[in-house]
Amino acid sequence: SNPAPRHSPVSAEARVDLRLVRLDGWLADAEHRNEGVLGRYQVGKLNALVQSVSRVGAGSVTIQQPSYSRRQRRQIGLMSQAPITEKTVVIWEGVPAIELAIQSNLLANSVFVSSDEALRRRRLVREYTSRGMTPAQIDQMIADRELDEYAPLRTQAAVAAFQIDLSDTQGRIRP
Repeated sequence: SNPAPRHSPVSAEARVDLRLVRLDGWLADAEHRNEGVLGRYQVGKLNALVQSVSRVGAGSVTIQQPSYSRRQRRQIGLMSQAPITEKTVVIWEGVPAIELAIQSNLLANSVFVSSDEALRRRRLVREYTSRGMTPAQIDQMIADRELDEYAPLRTQAAVAAFQIDLSDTQGRIRP
């Protein structure tokens, strides 16, 4: 006999409508990129999206999240559609997230998440190796990203409402 299904102790009223929006879906195709971190993204589309979500009010808006192929370095269609209402908690995930929060005056709700640098480097090496890059190309790509991303990310971390350091074994959240 099958055991009775287990139910969550959380009431239906307490559940949160949560949507994760991966900003890498709005990476520009390789031939349309500009310099800098934000130059890799379709910033106009992202700003319009953030503004429409921040003004949702009593209605709703549907996010049509594109899918981006890292191997082909271009958008390859629609990954998902997500309805957003005034009760939806939206998590904007990606390098430009806090910059978009700054531009949209939504910084009070911002969270900067960091991780161990050695782990990050291993993840990048694995990703670039899967794209067929040589070790020399990988080292150059990581060095370029260090120059391109690190200064803006440190600035973003400093202005975020909260910071979470995943390499901190205590799991501290700092306001």
